Amino acid sequence: GGGGGKGYTTLKHYTNRNYDYNIIDLPGVSGVVSPEVKYFNSNERIQVDREVDVYFTDATFYLTKGRSFLKNIDEACSHNSLYMIFHRNIICEGGEHDSFYTYVPAFGHRYNILKEDYFLQIMKSNNYELIESDYTLTRPDPEERIRFAIHDSPYGPVPSDVGQIFYKQYIFKKIRKV
Repeated sequence: GGGGGKGYTTLKHYTNRNYDYNIIDLPGVSGVVSPEVKYFNSNERIQVDREVDVYFTDATFYLTKGRSFLKNIDEACSHNSLYMIFHRNIICEGGEHDSFYTYVPAFGHRYNILKEDYFLQIMKSNNYELIESDYTLTRPDPEERIRFAIHDSPYGPVPSDVGQIFYKQYIFKKIRKV
């Protein structure tokens, strides 16, 4: 996600550094025109020949079109970036399912949702340690946290025992082996 380039324009506004900024998004999504920015189609496997400092993603990472979110995580971790930031990560707390699909009729997209414990276990198995997490747009009262609305899809109903689904953000750091 990030085809609009908000992350890039924010970095440029607050720093005077040069970037090799790569955006992977849905086909046809692009916003920033700069020699520092390259766009890639999310339907393709991306090869990056340089060391990646930060891998940043938002909820678009969950637009799977039938492809498991686990594949997206696997590909993201294959870049071996020093930090991985999952902004507006859609996770479920509690529930009986490690993974399930939901549907957003307004967008016509399916989202693959992971149970939080399962997501953290997968990141740990990819050699990343959690250094920070919080609810996106956190509000003091837990009852006011922004929930992700789930819907049955044309592909079948969402299980009734999926727990609470929230947007959360996570920062992971690569565990370097000595």
